[in-house]
Amino acid sequence: MNREQAKKLLGENATDEQVNALLTSIHDEVSAKNDEIKSLTDKLTNNESEIEKLKASDLELQKIKESQMTEQEKAKALQDQLNAQVSEYKRLTNSAKAKSILVGAGISSERADSLVSKFVKDDEQATLDLANEFVAEFNSVKELTEKKVKDDILNTDVTPNGSNVNSKKDDGVMTWDKFQSLSLEEQNKFQSEHPTEFEAL
Repeated sequence: MNREQAKKLLGENATDEQVNALLTSIHDEVSAKNDEIKSLTDKLTNNESEIEKLKASDLELQKIKESQMTEQEKAKALQDQLNAQVSEYKRLTNSAKAKSILVGAGISSERADSLVSKFVKDDEQATLDLANEFVAEFNSVKELTEKKVKDDILNTDVTPNGSNVNSKKDDGVMTWDKFQSLSLEEQNKFQSEHPTEFEAL
């Protein structure tokens, strides 16, 4: 930040002392941050160097262990590694099969991935049984929900209310059609009691 920017920030009435104080404060803060960043960068570099050393030491230690292992121990270690790989392969294969069951039932691919990861096993049949059990439960809930929605719709009162019905209310005004629908006695009574309205018909 230069003097002009500092003065604009403080206002046109700012004194030189105030501007200098602000610039000094900002400079000190930036310097402190730069020192902190440099320190962290140095630590990170040192850590990375230490990690590389540890990796090298670990590799060297592994070689020493292997050199001291008997053929039987080496065979067992290799067998353990192969077993772990086979187990992982089985889980991946079973995950794909279970996912296809869930997706086939209408569950999204992303949701299926999340669900399968929670119950997949090395045992294929156990995994597929769990997937089918979940689908059965899913379909049951789905059917119940659809039935409830259907029942709610069927039980909804669809009778139009007064606000959306164009009802013709009797406003009390006699018309010729109304007069014609009256009995002879009612016509005579209306004529005698309302001569002016009768004339207007």
